[in-house]
Amino acid sequence: MEPLLDTRQLTNLNRQLNQAGRAFDDQVAGKVLRQAVQPMLPAMRLEAPVGAGNERISLRRRDNVNANDYRRGGATRRDLRIKLVAGVDGEAARVLIGVDKRRGKVGWRAHFITRGTVRMAANDFIQRTYDKTIAIVRFLFGEEAQSVVTKLLKQ
Repeated sequence: MEPLLDTRQLTNLNRQLNQAGRAFDDQVAGKVLRQAVQPMLPAMRLEAPVGAGNERISLRRRDNVNANDYRRGGATRRDLRIKLVAGVDGEAARVLIGVDKRRGKVGWRAHFITRGTVRMAANDFIQRTYDKTIAIVRFLFGEEAQSVVTKLLKQ
């Protein structure tokens, strides 16, 4: 007597996994990745250096400020952000975490802090933050992806 094998459940599982694979596309992976890297931003804000703020504002730029005012420190810390961009070479998505370079932001000078100058030693707060938080991000990405796939399979 040979045992009978019922493959209907395996066929059903295969169909559900195929549906979940199609639903977990690059857009969903990007959203999951963005959620997973959220702990990096506060960690980077803690690591970012804050200047003394002891320089006077230029006399040429008096836009609604007194020329005798002093610059405030912490512009790098205030301008940190998370940016989700399209992936390259088969990546689903890529996340950039760093200092904003848009107009009016201070990202254009972040390389002076991270690489140093003749007058200032390097302070690579971005790499330190990456080293401290990448394990957490990998774990959170796995958890988020697993919850998305589980939710798709239940449908």
